[in-house]
Amino acid sequence: MENKLKKYKYILLDVDDTLMDFKLCEHNALKNVLIKYNLPSDDATIETYSKINDRCWKQFEKGEIKREEIFPKRFTEFLKTLNSNIKPMEMNQRYFYNLRETDCLIPGATELLDYLQKKYPLFVITNGVAVTQKMRLEKSGIKKYFKKLYISEELGFQKPQKEFFDFVLNDIGAKKEECLIIGDSLSSDILGGKNSGIDTVFVNILKNENINNIPFTFEVENLSEIKNIL
Repeated sequence: MENKLKKYKYILLDVDDTLMDFKLCEHNALKNVLIKYNLPSDDATIETYSKINDRCWKQFEKGEIKREEIFPKRFTEFLKTLNSNIKPMEMNQRYFYNLRETDCLIPGATELLDYLQKKYPLFVITNGVAVTQKMRLEKSGIKKYFKKLYISEELGFQKPQKEFFDFVLNDIGAKKEECLIIGDSLSSDILGGKNSGIDTVFVNILKNENINNIPFTFEVENLSEIKNIL
């Protein structure tokens, strides 16, 4: 095991639900928008949006819809559940503005980055919206830990596409066996690693079931456990 772990030279880190509590950020950002429009802002309403949003992003990961289709689609579907005639993209714009101001770090994220930065070059790999992710990383104080941010919107490919990871490896100048992906999403981070031949750490804080049996190299249930691997 020890000899196996020594080979890693570069660490590729997801952002949402790996370093940042996206559900909490999403909840806070959307709640403020709903209050602004005098719409229901209870937990059940926000959970309805979250499920719609998750479904749209999964469709994007699978290549079923384009990135630009996600934003009107999710709010069109959500607003229908509320019987509201608010323009979907108007709400989307307000939501994005609020989301950029969130910085809900997962407990242990800063400590982990402090630890990893001393041993490896760190890189962000995210499917999130570029301007939003950059602002959130800056606001949270963790952008300084990363050598570079690889964002699907800017690359033209998304996780789990092999092309996304091929671009990252080529740009870094790294071999796949020298890299380790750390992420929470089985369908993007872990599947992306499988597709690209890169080892992975499945950050399973929510204890999600791997119903599709996507293989991963390591699994942790909190960020502090990653120090035992690296």
